[in-house]
Amino acid sequence: MPCGSLAVDTARVSALVVHRERIGTLVPASYAHKKRNHIPNTLVFGHFQGAFFHLVSQVSAAMGDSTFTTTNVATSSSDGVFLAPRCEIRRELTRLSVLMNDTGFAAVDNSDSTGGAPLLVAQRFVHSLGVHKVSLWNSTCDAPRPLREIRWISTGGTEPQTIFSPQNFVPDDASCFVFMTDGQVRSTEELARHASVTAHLPSLLIIFASGDRHLSRMSHFNVSVVMAHFTAAFTAAVLIVDAECSRLIAVKGDWLGDHLPQPPPLTDTLVLQDCPIVSANDLLDYPSRVYEPVDAGTIYLADGSLLDLQALMRARDPFESLSQISQADIENITRAYFVVGRLEEWRILLSHSLVSLDQMVATQMQASNDDSSTGVHGLLRRLRLAANDSERESLSAQIRQAVATSTSQERQAREQTSRSVRRPRAVVNDALDSTMSLSMFGMSATSLGRLSNRAALAGTIDPNAIAELASLDASGAPREEDMILYENGPVALCCKAMSDTEHNTNDFALNQALRVGQSPANAVIEPLLVALEFADGIERSDTSPLTREPLSVCLPIVSLANEHNRRAVFERLCLVFMHGLSMQHVWLIALSSILRTLETQEWAAAGTTPTGRLLEWFAAQIMEHVILPEGSRLSPDASRPINEALVAILRSEVLTVHSSVEEASVILRLIYRFSTRAAFSNATLRQSMLARIAVAVPQMHRNWLQNNRADVWADQGATSLSALLSSICDTRVDARGAHISIAGTSRLVASLEPLLPRHAHKAVVTFANSLAISMDDLVVPGLSLVVRATLDCITSPDISSHEAVQLVRGYTNDVAAEMNADKAGIVTSEQALDTIRRSPPWAQVPVEPMPPVKRTFESSRQFRR
Repeated sequence: MPCGSLAVDTARVSALVVHRERIGTLVPASYAHKKRNHIPNTLVFGHFQGAFFHLVSQVSAAMGDSTFTTTNVATSSSDGVFLAPRCEIRRELTRLSVLMNDTGFAAVDNSDSTGGAPLLVAQRFVHSLGVHKVSLWNSTCDAPRPLREIRWISTGGTEPQTIFSPQNFVPDDASCFVFMTDGQVRSTEELARHASVTAHLPSLLIIFASGDRHLSRMSHFNVSVVMAHFTAAFTAAVLIVDAECSRLIAVKGDWLGDHLPQPPPLTDTLVLQDCPIVSANDLLDYPSRVYEPVDAGTIYLADGSLLDLQALMRARDPFESLSQISQADIENITRAYFVVGRLEEWRILLSHSLVSLDQMVATQMQASNDDSSTGVHGLLRRLRLAANDSERESLSAQIRQAVATSTSQERQAREQTSRSVRRPRAVVNDALDSTMSLSMFGMSATSLGRLSNRAALAGTIDPNAIAELASLDASGAPREEDMILYENGPVALCCKAMSDTEHNTNDFALNQALRVGQSPANAVIEPLLVALEFADGIERSDTSPLTREPLSVCLPIVSLANEHNRRAVFERLCLVFMHGLSMQHVWLIALSSILRTLETQEWAAAGTTPTGRLLEWFAAQIMEHVILPEGSRLSPDASRPINEALVAILRSEVLTVHSSVEEASVILRLIYRFSTRAAFSNATLRQSMLARIAVAVPQMHRNWLQNNRADVWADQGATSLSALLSSICDTRVDARGAHISIAGTSRLVASLEPLLPRHAHKAVVTFANSLAISMDDLVVPGLSLVVRATLDCITSPDISSHEAVQLVRGYTNDVAAEMNADKAGIVTSEQALDTIRRSPPWAQVPVEPMPPVKRTFESSRQFRR
């Protein structure tokens, strides 16, 4: 649709005030009042170097009784337009239900991880939308078919990028786009590369789950899978759908306004019930537009205008213009450059822009200096040439006066210059931060890091506003001799400053806090005890009096039963481990770090050193008084103190299946080391670890197959096909390089090294050392059955980790028992060997024909093994 005739409003151009009511869109008068309340009507631009504006006069078009108005803006550089309006609309405001029934397209995840209840949830929601055609995707994608012809069966792995092959999805033929997944997508880089394909369509981006999940925290749903498509689209909504209802997580474009409720900001502590409920009917009733498809090098901004990435690269001075764009748009632009493979060029342009800003500041400051004969420098030159004392005294007085005046002028000039570049510099710094995050992590779930939906909006701790240590309640706290006055009393421990805390704030750390806390980078506690009355002064000095290294905080060893104490300790832990981000998982990182210190440092030996006694007591305080909220990963069904939550999951799949081996090791060591209300023997903790090791075998082998698709015999390391096979029998290598088992050589697994990768094996060794048990006690006969079942069942990587465990668990009852924390270790050597020897199909040597021979009265062909 053409934009209409152009008419330039010279008065508004001269004022450089651009009225942007839904730039590049056509807004019906009946909806305009809603949009004015939500979107800023006026955006004031400063001076654009090498830029010009086009104002398009209001265009009226009749469509029924509605009147449409538009105001369009284009920002140009001398090298080309990089910010332009969008006025090509393929379909005007139409109810979403009409678009769904017309040529709506839905792509639904039916991989193995969706089996059962989750896929049933997805099926019901798709039926409620009434979408025209549906494709089911897993490792591949089925061709689109009418909804009534779909067979809802879960199978295969997760490769969502297969949706966008030409035989499956044609953008010109679709009127809206629905993408549904359970969120179990290992990597999203390939999916993100197709984000612009659907940017012009109204898009519903849905994470589905089984059961009633209204008490689950947002961290349980991998919404980062759909973030690339959400940021690229003009009109989109992100929803989480469970068996009870659908909840709105984010919304943008035409769907903003009074019709759909505004969801709360995504935070670390947000639970699903805090998000508004929206039904399928609510969504289907709202008007939507379909635009013309956009090029891969063009993205929508929040105000509806289009930004040409190629032209932005050529622009001579784009950042004064971009300084009017929001931080969210700047991050989206950076991600767009990553998707098209030009992130490094973007980073270089940003770096050059920072240098240019610094040079501009220096130039303006130099221009403000007064070099005339009446300025400071001119007066100094005259003073050196003064003919007599009288002239020298006069010049000296003038110099003093000029210095006082110039100091004030320089300060004003510096402030004025800083203000002029403050916004462009902030834009460039935001873009560089996003560039660094993408360079480190790509577009996967961990790519968001501190920019993630859980950490980006976390509050921050002001180090100047935290409670003083002298104000804490020290009653009941242990008393030790401090190292300054050598007097007994309540003390604090000094904590070193960390150079980088990004590894504690990314998505992996939020989910695996106990594992991340074991990192050597988190060993920040020093063996320096200071009295609480002096700790505030040492904390303000920012330097350790013992090592003279940078000091972060002094950690008070006080009772955490007191709310004021607990808040003061939490704030200091956030400053140490999170660089000031206020996030509750810091308690778990600190607890794990203390455990590692107690286990590895001689000066922290529990019971024999002052520091060890203090850390032992303080860790027990954290275990007893810090509450894990209901819906958190380690306490899914109720709010409990950490010690009770860990005991509750001791025999559950939270520990034996869903925790990493490293995290399971930390959990079991915490239960063993710090007393709980229920006493556990070494045998009970050993059984839980045995079950976790057994479950890890198919999980790790499936990961190995996924990383070695090209040649399954190329890598001979732990968890490989050859390593597992060699652990239960002798093998030989055939001409193809494949390992063939030799009949009659079956044996039991003798070591965990072939079954687990190095990091997991190290965690098991640490667990055994902590409980003072032998590694041989963790190598049980039942593991050989698990290896045999894994070789038989896991022959393809195109299944989910959960499905791999279920396949192996269903192999025999004995295998299922070894993967159960209540029964692990009960299989005997005889039972295991009998099962292994029972004509294993993978142990059969291929039958190959021998070269033909010519013999009388005999067949001319023989066979050999």
